[in-house]
Amino acid sequence: MGAFVIPADYCLALFDAHAYASFVAPDWTLPQLRTHLVGEMGRGVIVVWGTGAPGNWRVEVTDGASGRKGHREFSSRVRATGKRLHLTSYDELTAAAQFEDTRLPRSGTGGWAVTVVPGEYDCRVVQLYDPAAAESEAVFSQETPHFAVELVPASGKGPRAARDIPWFPAG
Repeated sequence: MGAFVIPADYCLALFDAHAYASFVAPDWTLPQLRTHLVGEMGRGVIVVWGTGAPGNWRVEVTDGASGRKGHREFSSRVRATGKRLHLTSYDELTAAAQFEDTRLPRSGTGGWAVTVVPGEYDCRVVQLYDPAAAESEAVFSQETPHFAVELVPASGKGPRAARDIPWFPAG
């Protein structure tokens, strides 16, 4: 499906641009943003996860289960109402959360997308580097993917709804 390098501070997301409600408040707080994102994850329109540090994160999105092993993983469900799902960063999410007229994907980030058939997908996110080394030079300059994102057409009951953003620090 695709390999991407996404500059991001502390979290990444895969979302449906047609269905994700991005605006929170002009003066949102981190707890408000976290609650908003978890609510949107519950609606099945976004999958959000923490990175552990700022960086240029390599994300590989595949259509199908690979069985790839990593340091940690989680599963969620995301719905595509159109023919694309977009990747985005913390910076993009926060700008859209603050300004009512800001729409995602923002200019310059439209290429962070994968083509899909409209429908629901089980989404498995695998972190492929040691989370304890997130701020290391080795992880920062890594040429292989930091995260594997697998999309499988949903069947049956989906993963349990998220109660928080995986791997995103409380704050």
